[in-house]
Amino acid sequence: MRRVRTHTNPLKRFSIEVPDWPNVFEDPKLPFALEFGSSKGEFLIRHAELFPKMNIL
Repeated sequence: MRRVRTHTNPLKRFSIEVPDWPNVFEDPKLPFALEFGSSKGEFLIRHAELFPKMNIL
């Protein structure tokens, strides 16, 4: 029987500092929306213009 290789995480060597979210947004008490996209950010910019009372990342 073949030996199973132990899984290693290639991203483990990179540490990511978590942002201090209350200081990132002008008003952290506003609703928050997270956009995952793969384009030029046009949807995100338009959405931010339409909903100025929302924190969008």
